[in-house]
Amino acid sequence: MDPADLVRRCRLGAGITQQQLAIRAGTTKTAISRLEGGHISPTFETVTRLLLCLGYRVEVDAIALTPRSDPAQLDAVAGLTPTQRLDHALASQSSLAGLLGAARDG
Repeated sequence: MDPADLVRRCRLGAGITQQQLAIRAGTTKTAISRLEGGHISPTFETVTRLLLCLGYRVEVDAIALTPRSDPAQLDAVAGLTPTQRLDHALASQSSLAGLLGAARDG
């Protein structure tokens, strides 16, 4: 979620104005307005501080990605030389570019 949207949603959920949030956070209404309007890119610390002023706690979680490799494909290239692997990769890239172009063209 966009930080601007997050701050705005939480502020509205807390039922306070931009001016009230600015006072709580020790900043200006203009700064809050610019942040919520997407005119500035706040740091993580700024968003965390504003949300704390609104009665919210920030939680960050890391989730492992599902492997994006196909074991059969890895086995197929395992015995290739580095040059053969490069040729294989370039051919795959060219095929993918062709598919993307066809998809864009409809």
